[in-house]
Amino acid sequence: MSRTSSDLIIISGLPGSGKSTYGRKIARKFCMTYIDYDTVIGNFMKDIYEKFYSGTPYNRFRAEWRRCTYESFWDVVMENLRLGNQVLASAPLTQEHGEPMFFTKMRRKCGIQGRILSIIMNVPETVLQTRIRERGEARDEEKLREWDKYYKNQDRQLLWDPDVQILFGLENEEELYISVKEFLTEKNRIHNIEEE
Repeated sequence: MSRTSSDLIIISGLPGSGKSTYGRKIARKFCMTYIDYDTVIGNFMKDIYEKFYSGTPYNRFRAEWRRCTYESFWDVVMENLRLGNQVLASAPLTQEHGEPMFFTKMRRKCGIQGRILSIIMNVPETVLQTRIRERGEARDEEKLREWDKYYKNQDRQLLWDPDVQILFGLENEEELYISVKEFLTEKNRIHNIEEE
């Protein structure tokens, strides 16, 4: 297995939290390779759902295919890291937040030797619900119908083990860019931007 020393930035959080928006902004600002989970898996998942799962609740369909879709996403991320690219990747990763050794296991499995920065989008519930409603996608209908159940069932305990973690609440955008720049240019600086 080839090993990579490139740094990896992961933006995660619930649907509608701004992962893709900020992922693109940061990648553009720092000339990084940007990889979005929905872009990697979106077309083939839509096709599979329409051809073979039509009528099945979309969340159940996505849960059934979760392992496969995340393996595809991580394969694209790792290939870019192996090529020596500085990678910024965005994906929900809400289940992974609760895995204490997630990045340690990933380092072993994929040969990552570079540092990992985690940016978790920490957005108020009302903002998430409004954004999901406004984007009007079929994949979100079930979430909106059972919003209280969906939102309350999200595990918000952060146990995973990146080198640096930022909780970002949509305020302090300039501070986010400063923290990312410091991560990319300085070793072992830890910043925590958290909206009260």
